[in-house]
Amino acid sequence: MDGWFVYEGLSEDLRLPYHSHDSEGRIVTDANIFLWHAHHRIHNEGTPVMLHPPPLCQACRHYHSGTTPSCAAYPDGIPGDILSGNIRHVIPCSGDRGIQFGKLVTYPAYFMTADRPVECLFRVTCDGTYERYVPILDEWEVDNEFVSVLLETETDFRLVDEFDANTFIESAQLRKAAINPCSLQFRQMMYLHSRKRDI
Repeated sequence: MDGWFVYEGLSEDLRLPYHSHDSEGRIVTDANIFLWHAHHRIHNEGTPVMLHPPPLCQACRHYHSGTTPSCAAYPDGIPGDILSGNIRHVIPCSGDRGIQFGKLVTYPAYFMTADRPVECLFRVTCDGTYERYVPILDEWEVDNEFVSVLLETETDFRLVDEFDANTFIESAQLRKAAINPCSLQFRQMMYLHSRKRDI
């Protein structure tokens, strides 16, 4: 059922639009409807719905996958400030049993936003820093606030492999090479100016 979400143990009183049932009687709906419905429930009914753990957790060797986000540091559940991206758990935090972020692999973990037509590529480095790829500059930029904004606005993102990340970068480089040099320089200056204003 690629592209579909299965709701385990949920009842008809959710009033979930355009749903059906699978052969085992579970509620099934299209992924886009699920995301819209989760967004609506959070903002209009105050029901907390977490679509996926933050990238830092997904890239951490201590993370336990399951229905409740937990890890070796927080076996009973990861605190909301970490899940929301307000705290990057790369330094000791209250109740973490002396365990902080530890990279699952020695190379960066790549993620891409799923919203089209604009896609953003970002990665988690070995020290738990977020870096965002900036196509107009063709370079990686440290941006630890970026993921907090993604989580706050409930922008969907997915883990991608290095091949997909490189394909995205090569495509961005081709688009950049097609820009008139004067226009490119102007766009780069505008971007850099906007970054100074944000700092």
